[in-house]
Amino acid sequence: MVPVTCAASLLVAVPHFNYRTELLKIMVSQLSRRKVDAAFEKCREALESLFKEDDRASFEAVSMLSKMVKSRKYRVDPKVIEMFKVLEISTAAAEAEVSRTKAQRKRRKDKKLEKELAEAEAQVSLEERERLQSDILKVVFGLYFRILKESQDREMLRVVLDGISRFTRLINAEFFGDLLEVLREILERGEIEEQLLCLHAAFELLANQDTKVDLSFFVERFYDLLLELSVRPLRQTMAGGRSMMEMVIRILDLILFSGPTSPTRIVGFYKRLLTCSLHGEEKEACLWLKLLQRLGSRFPKRVESVWEEGKGWEIALLKKYSGRVSEMTRELYSIN
Repeated sequence: MVPVTCAASLLVAVPHFNYRTELLKIMVSQLSRRKVDAAFEKCREALESLFKEDDRASFEAVSMLSKMVKSRKYRVDPKVIEMFKVLEISTAAAEAEVSRTKAQRKRRKDKKLEKELAEAEAQVSLEERERLQSDILKVVFGLYFRILKESQDREMLRVVLDGISRFTRLINAEFFGDLLEVLREILERGEIEEQLLCLHAAFELLANQDTKVDLSFFVERFYDLLLELSVRPLRQTMAGGRSMMEMVIRILDLILFSGPTSPTRIVGFYKRLLTCSLHGEEKEACLWLKLLQRLGSRFPKRVESVWEEGKGWEIALLKKYSGRVSEMTRELYSIN
């Protein structure tokens, strides 16, 4: 443990150390073991600190980790992959990767800049930083994609899906089609948590993107999944530290509030949420009712049709529920 601690401390304190590669090998070797012990955690913490401070060392570490994970056929602890979420990659780095892709990834080397970097390794120019971050991004997403395609480890899939959701703004639009296809495949075989993470990743991927991609399949799957979610403990924590309800709220935001939405879709989800509020216990019912209140406040004219169709039987039942649910139901009825 002492040698590992010394190596980890030296790596964090002096990332430009001449034998940095040897120190990284020690870190990666410890992380390749499935056993999570004090040495494993020490190495993980050291690399996470490195990811926040030094792009050049981060690229070397990410590359070594990627090779190790592939050589182990993805049989590593999911915490190894989860480390990537602390990487701080700018949008400019993603744009640099797009430019390199369109130019067939031909690099233009500035010899004068390279000489300056060699003389002062601690100083990394903005151009160099963007190039390094672009390379890091390429390695991370390459590994993510292979894990989604080849790994059957559910915990690993959950960590990767959460990571993709965090970095969606940086993904090259050229890969949208392939990624969405993989997400569809996981939806077909995954458990409810993987399905929810898949849906979240798909909607985050297309959020604020000037790309016309039909997500109706994912919208319909989420609509169907809501009933199953309504009988589960929605405060349960998922990958990434968020609860199921937080994920549901975020997906609904992306579907209904992030852009133009058809009246049919608004009414459909309103009815489905009303039905969901009848399931589960008091606290879960209150969570669904809060969503209904928000939807009714945002689209009051759209949800009027629900009451005109005589969909109020759910309200009649909810009014007979516990005090808090009954109170929220009356508020909901008054909104509409």
